[in-house]
Amino acid sequence: MKVLVVDDYAEVADSLAELLRAYGHEVETAYSGCAAVAEGESWVPDLILMDVRLGGEDGCKVCKTMRSKPALSSCRIVAMSGWEDDESGEWDRVFDGVLKKPIRLEVLENVLSGENVPRASH
Repeated sequence: MKVLVVDDYAEVADSLAELLRAYGHEVETAYSGCAAVAEGESWVPDLILMDVRLGGEDGCKVCKTMRSKPALSSCRIVAMSGWEDDESGEWDRVFDGVLKKPIRLEVLENVLSGENVPRASH
């Protein structure tokens, strides 16, 4: 599977990318929303794991931008967040699921297999 990991903390993105490579996936990283959109359009991943808060950028807005691109319209985009639940419900409306940081390995494996993508409200 082709996976794009998006996180403004390079250490987090790079660590998750290495783990995913160890599982046999092709992985690219992006450290900003702008870089994620550009990388996504040129590389066209199967799955994007995106931090909800990307420094000064809003991951929900970045996700919406990505979904507006024809090449990425059918890509699964799953949020990652170390923050509390989204009370507005926007994460559930925008992302295909939400992973709480630190990400549990069994939950990540489910997401990679296409099963049981958790929602923010759970």
